[in-house]
Amino acid sequence: MDERLRRLYEEDQADRRHGLHPDAQARDERRRRQVEALVAAGTLACAEDSFHAAMVLQHGSEREHYRRAHELAMRAVELGSEAGRWLAAATLDRWLMAGGLPQRFGTQFRSEGGRWVLWTVDPATSDAERAEWSVPPLAEALRRVEELTARDPPALGVGTVETARLRLERPAEADVAELYRLWLDARVQRFLGGRVPEREAEARALGVLAHWERHGFGPWVVRELASGAVAGLCGLASFEDTPEVEVVYKLFPAHWGRGVATEAGTASLAVGFGPLGLERVVAMTQAGNLASRRVLDKLGLRHLRDLRRHGAEQRWYEIAAGEWRARSR
Repeated sequence: MDERLRRLYEEDQADRRHGLHPDAQARDERRRRQVEALVAAGTLACAEDSFHAAMVLQHGSEREHYRRAHELAMRAVELGSEAGRWLAAATLDRWLMAGGLPQRFGTQFRSEGGRWVLWTVDPATSDAERAEWSVPPLAEALRRVEELTARDPPALGVGTVETARLRLERPAEADVAELYRLWLDARVQRFLGGRVPEREAEARALGVLAHWERHGFGPWVVRELASGAVAGLCGLASFEDTPEVEVVYKLFPAHWGRGVATEAGTASLAVGFGPLGLERVVAMTQAGNLASRRVLDKLGLRHLRDLRRHGAEQRWYEIAAGEWRARSR
């Protein structure tokens, strides 16, 4: 057994033994990177090594982390790990949930209106199949979620914010039919990798909902107060595979040039540095996206460096909590 993997696994579990450690996200990221380096170096020698690595990776922040965790859990099962069976089921469920799809076994919960609820479960899965993977019957999962709500209700977060002209709302499944069109619009996607196929566009819109479930915050649906029209998305999101939180905005062209992104972005920063208690917010935009650069300048983010990412020249911006408070006085 690799002692480094065992130690990282034990740290992961210790951070969750008495509720989630306040710095868990940053600590999870550090452990994930260490585990990935150990796996790449070929240190997995037994079922326990694969199990320990999978447990750490399943606490990552990206859907790809859950896919990799599932692969490692399955490897642990193949090598004889009984504990790995439940983990293989849980990582598969987490990967499905992150894509906005029904989970197979029923191991994953989400927050909804101050309660924990079971994420949608594929009705084709039987309790006999669950038992094969050491997953309790569905009725037991439903009882557990009620007990969890009574013992440790989730934080409500900031689901709705109003500004002078806008209402920012946590997206719901009913919004997906409209929001997914953002990824189908070539103008919207000009600096974001180009328009995508319909199925992928829908998956990305569902991914916004999944982000809220996992983190308790995310991009809001932006609506005009006067008309109720959907202007697009704006809010805070985890930046790719890092612990950073970025301010993001994606608006339909009909709402460009009217200060909507700046107004919604200002509200986003207020939530980030207020209720969420962030120390810093970042942003990245293509160097050629002059409109986006102007928005970030107006929001007070500082351009710190240039980099090449996603096949294009990008500009990296940041604003610290103290800077934002000084601007807001």
